[in-house]
Amino acid sequence: MSLFIALPQKPTRNWTWATPLLLLLIIGLHALQWWLGAAVQRQWQLQWGMLSGHLQTLQDWQQALQGGRLLRLYTATFLHINWSHVLGNLVFLLIFGPAAERVLGSLRFLLLFLVAGAVSNLATVAAYPGDAHYVIGASGAISAVMGAYISLLPRAQLGIFLPLGFFVQVIKVPAIALVSLWFAMQVIFVVVGALNGSVTWIGHIVGFVFGVLFAMASRRAITKALRKQQGY
Repeated sequence: MSLFIALPQKPTRNWTWATPLLLLLIIGLHALQWWLGAAVQRQWQLQWGMLSGHLQTLQDWQQALQGGRLLRLYTATFLHINWSHVLGNLVFLLIFGPAAERVLGSLRFLLLFLVAGAVSNLATVAAYPGDAHYVIGASGAISAVMGAYISLLPRAQLGIFLPLGFFVQVIKVPAIALVSLWFAMQVIFVVVGALNGSVTWIGHIVGFVFGVLFAMASRRAITKALRKQQGY
């Protein structure tokens, strides 16, 4: 068994707040649901999750997105099934979020997370137009963070924990290699997704691609901000 972690990049004094805010918000919301009980948690999922199914026509889509239901594309990002679902997502956010936020800036990073969550949820709903499912979770938004990370920091490295008997060795591996492997797995899982319909693999792919494009579109603004910080 091996785990990978983020290795520190060059020291920076940029203070980031969006990643901790998102972590606290997601954990806090799920803790509140857990404390209120399963009935309330189910009610929140039904009220604020994004419902797929019965969306074969343009009129179906118009009706689904009217009356405030469009807001569910965003709120669904912050809801999770259980603690395993929460922790699985937040591990990836902790690994890729801080570095991506330092480059993008906190406001732009937060915008990426929110918009990518909505886009990936919409893509998941569109992928299952005839099946009724409630789409919830931050995995699409976090996939976008991974895409932005790789686009902005292509030479970054991650550390892999390799247990060797009583010792643990940390090996540096290019982040792009691990993320490429992760992305290939998502593509494969889309093909065999029927075996595990509870995971929105297509949302992961769309979120990742959105993150790459968002980072590419943000490079000029990032460069301008860095020059301003350095007095150019």
